[in-house]
Amino acid sequence: MAPKARKALEQASAALRARDLKKAQEFLDRAKKLAPPQPDVHYLQGVVYFQQQDLAAARKSLETAVSFFPLHGQAQAALGVVLYGLGEYATAITALEKAKDP
Repeated sequence: MAPKARKALEQASAALRARDLKKAQEFLDRAKKLAPPQPDVHYLQGVVYFQQQDLAAARKSLETAVSFFPLHGQAQAALGVVLYGLGEYATAITALEKAKDP
């Protein structure tokens, strides 16, 4: 990943840990422009949407993350939680199984 994209991703992660979702989104927007196919960017975007209780958007971002890197355990686990929240229990179990044993 390019250094500028990595820095934006690290800043987004720090903002998310501080629960500053607006700042996290700003940094993620920058990271997506610099490194669109980066799974960690889409994973963190999914986490931001989950924190905002936008499960449909979280699902889309997390599915994008695992499409780029199917062995991304954190993205698979988060996707499982989101799918469970959407009532898609069987699909959630599949994602959670992939998270524990990619």
